[in-house]
Order: sequence, then structure tokens, then C-alpha cells
Amino acid sequence: MLVLLACANPSSSSDNTIPGAGKSAGAAVAVPMLASNTHNSITINAVPAPGNGQTVEYAKNTDNSAPALGWQEGLVFGYLTPSTDYYIFARSRANASYEAGTASGALEAATDTAPQYGPYAIGDTGPGGGKIFYVSETGFTVEGLGTCHYLEAAPSDMNETLKWAPVGSPVYSNITGAAGTAIGTGRKNTAAILAAATGTKATEAPAAYECSIYVTGTTTAGEWFLPSKDELNELYKNRGDLGIPDSGWYWSSSQVGNSDAWCRDFSNSDQYTHIGKGISGVDVRAIRAF
Repeated sequence: MLVLLACANPSSSSDNTIPGAGKSAGAAVAVPMLASNTHNSITINAVPAPGNGQTVEYAKNTDNSAPALGWQEGLVFGYLTPSTDYYIFARSRANASYEAGTASGALEAATDTAPQYGPYAIGDTGPGGGKIFYVSETGFTVEGLGTCHYLEAAPSDMNETLKWAPVGSPVYSNITGAAGTAIGTGRKNTAAILAAATGTKATEAPAAYECSIYVTGTTTAGEWFLPSKDELNELYKNRGDLGIPDSGWYWSSSQVGNSDAWCRDFSNSDQYTHIGKGISGVDVRAIRAF
């Protein structure tokens, strides 16, 4: 299903009052245009930047009103709910000389219906090109996806070891919504980690970000995420079926306290709560649920 509608933003205004002393009003920009969509992501085409040196940023909402928060320079909106209408806005980004511009009219675009898969067994190659490592006949709930029955691991680790969050990053301190440990919470944790990054996500939340942009020949950005503590435990238990060596430490997306996160040493059965988010040398394996 694909719906496109450029519509006026009721929160928009032609008021050119300068809200910040010494700054000029931000330039107007065009309505975003759809590039592609899946069941849990929407990708837009870049809106031309104004000629005054401002760049363009984007935000989404589930109604036709531009949100106050959640603006990003990236063109992909991931971790969306299947079969749902979204409104995408653009505006000129604030800088040293200009205020943020008034939001454009909205692009209305809908995510597709979630695909149906199965049956699979542990160790099978999944629809995303990875390996199935968890199966639930009764199903488990994943925010934004509903009831899922499988967890699939990427075929290999990320290309390099990654920090959960560097010291000084806003993600390094205690963040809201990333404490889930149960099976089904990794996707929500990952979205919360990325939402807490106020600057460049690749710098402020490296492990979660690399999972979120991971793609295969049959999957797109936004389908993969950093596993929760219990999801990582299932990955550890079935590492032999997936060809994962009995070595290395792996991050989970489950936060512990203000500056720690769960991780697991795959060389033994221990899990540690007192691992600082800024520790380097920890491996990352992305997973997805369906």
C-alpha cells in the first residue's frame, strides 16, 4: 500500500518574526517527496537546501502537525509500524545566523503491510539472509511490529568493535526507554538509544546506529537492531548453530543504571552489569524480529 498526499501543515505560519536575538528567520523549503517505503521504514528524497547556507532537516508524525522534537538530517525513518500513515515534514535547520525555518507542508506516506514468513528452525537461513536463533510458537510482542515468532541474527559481526556510547555523549548518561531486558525489547531499546542522540548518531550511539543502518539483499535500514539482554542470551546459547566463535564480548541494548549496559562474554556463561558504555573493544551483532 502506498499513499502520497502533499497537504498543508496547520501549524505552519508566514510569520517572519525573529525569535532569537541576532538571528534571521529561517528560509522556507519545499515539501518532501517519497523515495521508497517498506513495512517499517519510509525513505524520502532530499529537499533542495536554501541558498542562505542553511541545511535541511526532517521529522515525522502520525498526524498532520509538525512535531517539536525528533528532527533529523537523515532521509530514512525506520522502526515504524506496519500499515500506518505518517506525515513527513521539512524545514531549514538552525545555525549561527538563522533560526530554524517554519515547517513545510506534509508528505503523507503509509508503511506497507508486514510480510508473513515461516516456518523456520534454529540454524535455518532466515528471510533477511541471516540465521534463525530463536523460535516461539506462541509468539512475543515487539513494539511497532506486533506479534513475532522468530529472531534472526546477521550473518556476521559489524566490521569493527563499537562503543555503546562515548563518554560525554548524551547517550552515555541515563536515558529513557532503553532498560528493557526481555525478548522483544531490543527493537524498542535501540530506537530509544538513537532518539537520545542529539547530534550525529554514528558518533553518539555507535553500536545501536550501526545495527539500525545494516542492510542485506532482502532487508532495508531500520529492520535490524541491537539485541536486548535476553535476546543476546539466546544468541549466546545457540552460537554453535550460527557459527559464532566461543570468544569475544558482545553488547546488548539493555541499559543498566546511568552509564552501564549489559554485555556478555561469549567465552563463558557470565553476563556483566558493570560495563561502562564507553568501553571499547566490544563486538556487535545485529538482529531482527519477524
